[in-house]
This record gives sequence, C-alpha cells and structure tokens, in this order.
Amino acid sequence: AAELARASGCMLLPVYLPRNGNTYEAHVLPEISYERGALRDPAARQKLTQEIVTVFEPVIQKHIEQWYQFIPVWQK
Repeated sequence: AAELARASGCMLLPVYLPRNGNTYEAHVLPEISYERGALRDPAARQKLTQEIVTVFEPVIQKHIEQWYQFIPVWQK
C-alpha cells in the first residue's frame, strides 16, 4: 500500500469485511494520511506500512479465526 501511495498519491482507506454468520459486514476505518513526497525515502514507506499494520492489528485480533497470511512470516 505504501508503494501504491508513493506511485499514485492515492487515498489510503482501510476497509475490512469480516464474516458474520452467512453474510459479510463492511467496515470502513478513517483514512490514513501521509505526505507523498516523503515516501521517496524507503524508511518513510516502511513507517507508513507499520502505521497501516497498526490500524489493522485490533481487527485481526478480533477476527483472528478469519485471518489468513498469504506469505510466510515466521520461519519453521
């Protein structure tokens, strides 16, 4: 998302859709603001990525049974 923001200047609007019974509920969180010019610096992109993860962390914890990490995070 930080790379997309750097390249396009797009709005970062966190959205999640947890399953509730037989349906899904859409939740839109407040926009994550950033300074596009600052994202030229890789450290700024890393910081923005951490901010994004921090926003989603409580959601993931609340719905951990619905979370799937598509890439390996921890070594076996």
